[in-house]
Amino acid sequence: MIKYTDLTAGTSMLSPSVLHKSELGKAMHFPLSNLLSRRLDKSDNGFDVGTASYMTKSNYYFIKAKALQPDKFIPILDGEGAVPMNMKAFIDYKLRAGDLLISKDSNVGECVLVPEDLNNYMPCGALYRLPIDKNKLYVFAYLKSKMFKKQLDALVPKGATIRHAGTKFLHCLVPFPTFNKDLKIKIVEELVQMIVSKEKKIQQNHLKIKEIILDELVRNGANPFDVEFSKTHFKELIEANRIDASYYSRKAKYQKALIREYEFGFNTLDQLGYKMKRGQNLQVTNIGKSVYSNHAKPNFYTVIKPTNFTDYGTVADYEYLGNKNDLQTLRDGDIVFSAEGTVGKCVLFTNTGEKWITNIHGIVLSPNHSNISLSAYVSCILRFYKDWGFYDHFTVGGQGGSLGKNYWEDILIPKFPDSIVEEIIQLYHSNHKAKINSENILNDDEAWNSSVGILELDYSIKRLKNLLENTLQKISNDDDFDVAEVYSKIQEHYNLYHNQK
Repeated sequence: MIKYTDLTAGTSMLSPSVLHKSELGKAMHFPLSNLLSRRLDKSDNGFDVGTASYMTKSNYYFIKAKALQPDKFIPILDGEGAVPMNMKAFIDYKLRAGDLLISKDSNVGECVLVPEDLNNYMPCGALYRLPIDKNKLYVFAYLKSKMFKKQLDALVPKGATIRHAGTKFLHCLVPFPTFNKDLKIKIVEELVQMIVSKEKKIQQNHLKIKEIILDELVRNGANPFDVEFSKTHFKELIEANRIDASYYSRKAKYQKALIREYEFGFNTLDQLGYKMKRGQNLQVTNIGKSVYSNHAKPNFYTVIKPTNFTDYGTVADYEYLGNKNDLQTLRDGDIVFSAEGTVGKCVLFTNTGEKWITNIHGIVLSPNHSNISLSAYVSCILRFYKDWGFYDHFTVGGQGGSLGKNYWEDILIPKFPDSIVEEIIQLYHSNHKAKINSENILNDDEAWNSSVGILELDYSIKRLKNLLENTLQKISNDDDFDVAEVYSKIQEHYNLYHNQK
């Protein structure tokens, strides 16, 4: 119940969101400000250089708030997460491995762990570096939890467009265990280290896949000096039935030549046995009324929306839908391609079960075979084309454009040598059984990470994050639990994935 003293205290604001109070467990709780090694000051806050300092290419980078994402423990420093900047505007913040960055604006409260020294990167003004020395990974685990987000949401007013938290995150309370404190902090920090290690490996695998594909195309594709970059003729407009300028640009002609003149040839998706269809139309006029949920429920469909696809060929988040009809479900080996908005993100689905669906904004490439490895290779090529900027020449419309079924004649799959195809597949989808010893858990986990692909690493991350959230919830509630059971569940999650295969 809200009291009059609550209204008159502090800001005297009547906003329900500000007056909301998060219920905390029975554990000992300390304000985040008390856990800092010193007071937060101006030197911990990043600086905005302004768009005039942005560049197309540079060895120096400006980390934007967008680099901090809710589903990631480490920053995303490719794409829009970090932009090249003018060296003269660069300020050396000496970002080091293990530094914690937290956002005070826009994506308020998002926090990441810097995975390695970032000598040529500087944070934007929306970010603070938290000076924490003791129990750093434990505190970071809580900053990534739902409990922390609830507390901060209650403290920060809802803005019309962008939210601003200032340093209100320092008032959030962090729980600490009262029983077996050292052991419980240790397992939490080990879970964080395992998740961070896997996220780093996913980024490394993704970059390696792009390097392999580009190197092979450049080495055995068309010689740029042999590509004809003449002016576009009327005959070309008639043959292609397109008049958008980008389709006939110098870059588009070179990229198409690299693929079409690749030494070992290419295949169309149809030749590889893939048929295209739109995802399920989820509108009420098509399937009737549905019940949506953020949590899995019995007999509900798991909805995989293209808006939740990552650049790495994984799904960041799921939604769940209850509907009485038999909807169009995904099968093992299906590739779901984001055909609108952020065109080109795509995911291979394995072990989909019986009730996984996507929506009409996705194109489903459904194979007439059961060759999962081929689907893994095809999906990697399709994702590479997005990062390469290849789809930019073919998409139509605004707001990111769209790539309808009628515009796929230029989307070809090069016939790489088997050894290169296998190397690409192993980096994206490769399953190996793990044996984890609780006494050597980090080394055993690191060895497993090196033997599997992006899909397996992502599966493991999701399981470990759920385990971490549940463990932190028990600590907050002051529930005593056996740390050995947590280690047992870590081993169990590896076996669960392997047994599905």
